[in-house]
Amino acid sequence: MPMWFTHFVSRPYRRPLEVSGLRAKPSSLRGRALAALYDTVFNLLLDSVSAGVGRTLRAESGPLMILLFDLAAQVDQYLDSTEPEVWVGEIEAVLWRPEVQLESARLLHFLRSHGERGAIHGLAESFVSQFPAYLSVLRQARQSHRYEDALAAALIDNGEWLASVMGQIAAFNGTALGPDLTQDFTALGMVGKGADDLTDVVRDHRKNRINSLLFLVSETSEEAARFEQGLRSGARFSLSWWRANCPETMARYEMDVADWFARISRPRMRILANVLLLPTQFGYDYDRLREG
Repeated sequence: MPMWFTHFVSRPYRRPLEVSGLRAKPSSLRGRALAALYDTVFNLLLDSVSAGVGRTLRAESGPLMILLFDLAAQVDQYLDSTEPEVWVGEIEAVLWRPEVQLESARLLHFLRSHGERGAIHGLAESFVSQFPAYLSVLRQARQSHRYEDALAAALIDNGEWLASVMGQIAAFNGTALGPDLTQDFTALGMVGKGADDLTDVVRDHRKNRINSLLFLVSETSEEAARFEQGLRSGARFSLSWWRANCPETMARYEMDVADWFARISRPRMRILANVLLLPTQFGYDYDRLREG
């Protein structure tokens, strides 16, 4: 709570971006509170990098995190809103979207005075080189609606992507994550995806998005029917609801999330993983406040 309060009142990550014209000020108290929540998670991620590499991170690392996450959000928004057949030209169709280009320009503007931009660019290029393979995996998941295919897509766009972003943060601070810390962030990203798919399940169902939990419950007809009934009755899809109504689905789902959790070796990052899992207890989709 003290960390959230700091980000709500002082806004150390957002204010420099607003002063430089790279971000607008929040238009409401709810928007400011939600931004503080995300910045608290970013703060915990940065603390994990700092502890892992054994050095204090630069103050600009927080604003950089926001720019990197917002760039990824624009890519995700485009992919979520279009069908795979529209992705003509593979990576070019996505990265040359005006919204994506705007976020890229803001990121380059932020980095223009920093010598580490070359190292960050190299790491980003390495991840982007996987993009055609990711689109192929994403197409497969869209077409098959299979749980395993959804997990394969999540490994790239949640697990490996988070490790890539944190690697860019490390490079910005003149260091590198190393293989063990990279694996921890990959596993943390997968735990976070497990939490997101549970809390986002209603919104993803409504918008016909890839969601590993949706795909998994559809594999058991009786539990799929209970889920549909829950949708009609306006149920709050908390962890306890899933355990009571779809026990077979949830047993498999929790086992897979626990497997990724077990791969996180650092206690500090396990605490962060538990923070990410907390909304599943209530089935509260806090992302809907940002997306609408």
